[in-house]
Amino acid sequence: DVNDPDRPAIPSAHVAFYYQKYYKKTFAPKAFGAEDCFELVKMVKDTMAWEEDLLRTVLTIEDDDPSVFVKHAEEARRERQRRIDAGDET
Repeated sequence: DVNDPDRPAIPSAHVAFYYQKYYKKTFAPKAFGAEDCFELVKMVKDTMAWEEDLLRTVLTIEDDDPSVFVKHAEEARRERQRRIDAGDET
């Protein structure tokens, strides 16, 4: 939330702090079915990724358009449905 070129991402050691700060809850990756924050980010690879132990967004400025989020959600829904139809319920 800071527009600071010196802080382009969140270090992995600070993820729990920022989660607590913004969500007012303790960061517990196991609540999301992940062992740690690295595994948790793999679940949302279309929005964020790890680069050299820094959590960065993979969204571009153009992605601020709300229609892009609708398209991403629909794409994810279709992918989930395709996997369910194939018998994969993970």
